Amino acid sequence: MTTELRWGSASDVGLVRSVNQDRILCDFPIFIVADGMGGHTAGEVAAQLAVDTIRQELASVSPISRQSVADAVVVANHLILNTAELNPDYRGMGTTITGICVTTNDETSEDELAIVNVGDSRTYVLRMGELIQLTHDDSVVGEMVRLGLIDESEAETHAKRHMVTRALGVTDDLVVTTDVVLPLAGERYLICSDGLLRDVPHNQVAGVLRRINDPSEAARELVTLAVAKGGSDNTSVIVVDIVDDGGRAEKASKSTASVLSSYGKDVTASVKADDLSVTPGSAASKTDHKEPKTGRPRSSRPALTWRVIALVVAVLTIFTAAYVGLNWYATSGAVITVEQRGPELNQQFLVVSRGREGGVLWWQPEIVNTSTTTLADLRPEDRQQFVDGRQVASVEAATELIATLQLSAGSR
Repeated sequence: MTTELRWGSASDVGLVRSVNQDRILCDFPIFIVADGMGGHTAGEVAAQLAVDTIRQELASVSPISRQSVADAVVVANHLILNTAELNPDYRGMGTTITGICVTTNDETSEDELAIVNVGDSRTYVLRMGELIQLTHDDSVVGEMVRLGLIDESEAETHAKRHMVTRALGVTDDLVVTTDVVLPLAGERYLICSDGLLRDVPHNQVAGVLRRINDPSEAARELVTLAVAKGGSDNTSVIVVDIVDDGGRAEKASKSTASVLSSYGKDVTASVKADDLSVTPGSAASKTDHKEPKTGRPRSSRPALTWRVIALVVAVLTIFTAAYVGLNWYATSGAVITVEQRGPELNQQFLVVSRGREGGVLWWQPEIVNTSTTTLADLRPEDRQQFVDGRQVASVEAATELIATLQLSAGSR
């Protein structure tokens, strides 16, 4: 692995709970927060089993892939279920988990970050100063928000905000949500139990992450802030910084230059330094150029200065960041649309595509699943949202939403 990280963590029981049922796993390349649920000590037992099992399972895997992370979570789920079955004191225990793992892409052999989530704990990325949630809440109010029944502000005070719809230790048939992002130097990841955002507003969390450079200090500050604002739940935080991305930004720069070139773009950087102007590419092509001897003295001005080089690098970095950001935005998420099929094109099937509705520039949605579900299988009040296309957070969320609505229709 070429990705270099720096991290820190903190946890506190809070002012209301008597036991801290959260558990933290910070063991490169895996970083997990588990939020245990259950009476007495059962919740912390489930959380501890989860982090221990995931660590052990991944320790024997090389290289680690996105799928192997999901498989490790499934093994942990089975162990929690079996432990509860053998010990009556642990019946009903469970845990949510969320976090990141540095993995290897099977096709390119390059590093990626696998995002894993089950439950309502959350993983965020601080990208270009903005705090972005990468996971979706597997909870009753989370589903209500995704269906448009309530908004985010209503979800924060809803009576069912503590009810999760998925957790380890509940069922053998566990659905583990995973996604992948590129680890880019300068980005910061926040992994936290739901206790943090329950007490600390989103903008204050972002402010701490922007203000405090050291990840350990940032994690401690966030937990201290949660306790100071009421400490209504256990709060656990991991802050992970991408220190070195193995030259990924440089590769992206070359890719960006190639893309811009194919579209006829010419990136020109001009600086006022003795009236010197440099065009990237033209300067490089003159590296081995020798002036013909004309008898005139050669100019004492340098053909290239460090200020120019720095400006060229800055321009390329900006284009790289823009390209990488657009690529991530355009290929993340999923859209559910309706497709006419059947013997006489008389049936309307739901189709899941990865990407953004209508596409972004040259990135167009890619069909990943043609569902067997039709509009007729859904309740009348649920059908309209798909007629013009429905944007959701991920392919997994789209699949889960379709299944949930179909189940709701079948229970009428």
